[in-house]
Amino acid sequence: MKKDQLEQYIQDHRADFDSELPALKNWYHIEKAMEVAEQGKRRVLWRKRLVRAASILLLLCAGGVIGSLLTQQFQADAMATATESTLPNEVTETERYYQRAVQEKLALLAAYPQENAEVLADLKDQDAFLAELRLELQQAPQDSEEILLYNIIETYQIKLSILETVLRELEQSQLEKSRQYDQQI
Repeated sequence: MKKDQLEQYIQDHRADFDSELPALKNWYHIEKAMEVAEQGKRRVLWRKRLVRAASILLLLCAGGVIGSLLTQQFQADAMATATESTLPNEVTETERYYQRAVQEKLALLAAYPQENAEVLADLKDQDAFLAELRLELQQAPQDSEEILLYNIIETYQIKLSILETVLRELEQSQLEKSRQYDQQI
């Protein structure tokens, strides 16, 4: 019932309510508040665009780096294939043997939880040396090929020797730890 009385009062005095206009100063403040809100939206939109552009740029850079790495790997594989085709069969078979042996030792080395950064760095140095030898082999005169082939095989032997030594030492340290543990019990 009170609602009806309020509605009736408003309808009866409607002209009194509509006669008052807000001051122009109030409209000015309202417009300013709306402009500030619009500017805030523009800033947010600008930031969103900036974030999108940065993420696209980041993706492009990552794609470029990955592409260059894949290109380098492809070139290295092509160079190895070209070198293999010019090598005598005995050398190619010997190289494959050492590559398999090195891969087997690397798999065994991965089983140990210790950090092997130094060993892997040494092996990378040996790989770089092998790549240099292969380049020299392609450009070398025929009379010096035998020396370069010997150096390639010797480099594989060194890699294998490094891995065998490291594995032997890791096994010995593992045995010593287990013996110490057994003695403590």
